[in-house]
Parts: sequence; structure tokens; C-alpha cells
Amino acid sequence: MFTWNNIETPDFASTCWCRPKSYQLSGLNDAWSPQKRLVSPLRDFLRSSPIRQQETNNRAETRMSHFFQNSDVRLFRFALILASILVAMHFQSQTAKSQQFSQAAVWSTSYTEAADEAYNRDLPILLFFTGSDWCPWSRKLTTEVFETDDFAAWSTDRMILVRVEFPKHKTLPAHLATQNNSLLERYRAHVGGLPTVLFLTPNGTVVGKLGYQKGGAIAWTHSAQKFVGKQDKVASRLHGQPSPDDATRRATFQIATR
Repeated sequence: MFTWNNIETPDFASTCWCRPKSYQLSGLNDAWSPQKRLVSPLRDFLRSSPIRQQETNNRAETRMSHFFQNSDVRLFRFALILASILVAMHFQSQTAKSQQFSQAAVWSTSYTEAADEAYNRDLPILLFFTGSDWCPWSRKLTTEVFETDDFAAWSTDRMILVRVEFPKHKTLPAHLATQNNSLLERYRAHVGGLPTVLFLTPNGTVVGKLGYQKGGAIAWTHSAQKFVGKQDKVASRLHGQPSPDDATRRATFQIATR
């Protein structure tokens, strides 16, 4: 009679697929069992076969290629997100700077109003003769100095800024063109070309002049600081004199206003 207890040979036990679980657990879990000694070399042989190794290598290469492809995609997405954040931060900072400049460095085009404010606040006047739409040096001076945060911080509450335009490709209002031509005639001895920056006392006395120079706003304001000191000395001598009325100032500076 056939019984499971009669099956004791390693060959039959290793090739039989219908043996009970109790036999599998009791035989194969024993490290020193004959079945374990027979199955292990066969399993090792199959694992070490060239075909199996090639399949294993192919699977490993496939996993690595998928990993690097996914890594490239993730890296590209991360770089794109980082670039977007940096661009947004750059535009936000530029907007903040432009708003800060527009609020700090305020330029006037009316000399009469600027002179009144300068006298009332006891501040000097910076008179900027420029041709902004045709003169390259006027543009460079404006871009490198007057449109910077350094100049805005230096000039705020230190002087009154007046822009005197002489355009070629646009037309100024009649009263503004008349005023600018009158100022040019008044200070022709000091204005040899454009751009020219004159430093005046509140009463219109010239104490110094500058043009374009290399080095940006820091170098330019360093050169201008010595004229601001002269303006303070001259203004201190003039302090206490009565403020001229509008008619006297217009006659003094030959500014026709109608």
C-alpha cells in the first residue's frame, strides 16, 4: 500500500509536487535535510546560468534607465519651478525699486516753483540740462546715475531737482520751451554742452557743475558732494534775506510766464 511515510528518498521528495505541507515544512525547513542539500545547488546553478544573469542584467538596466529618465523629468520640473520663482522675485524687486525711485527722486520742470520750494526749505537746486531723446551721454547719465536707488537716497531732502529739456524729436509746451531757453541764456557761460548739471543756491548762484562721468551713482554723488557743501556755505550767508516775490525772480532769471 502506498503511503507518504514510504517516500524518503531525496530524489523523489525533491521532484514530487503533491507531497503534504507537513512534509514540506518538516523537510525543507531543516537546514541539514537531504532535500535542502539537493535543492540548494540546483537553485544556485539556475541563478548563476548565463541566461538568468542576462535577464537579471536586463532588468537592472531597465530599472536604471527608468530611474534616470524619471530623475531627468523631476530635475527638469524642479529647475522650471525654481526659474519661475526667481523670475517672479526679480520682477517684484524691480517693481519695488522703480516705485521707490519714483517716490524718492522727484524731478520738477518748473524752475519758478522749484526756486520757491528751495528758498522755503533752505535747500540747493540741481539744474539738469539734457537732451533725453537724442543725446547718448544724457541718456547714460540718466540711466547710470539719476535713475538709481543710490542717487535717490542721496538727493532726498538734500536738494531740489529740476530737469531742463532740449528735445529734438518731440515738442515741449510753449511756456516750458520759453522757460528752458531763458535758463540756457542765463547760464550759457556754464553750459558748454549736454548733459550739464549745475548746482545752485536757492537764489540762483552757481557754485559748481558736473557732466557725465564713469563710476555710476556712487562716484558721481561723491564728486557732487563738494558742491553741496559750497551751497550750504553760500546759503548760510544769504540766510535771513527776504524771499523775492515771483515778479522779481522772473525778472532776475528772465523767465517769461504768460
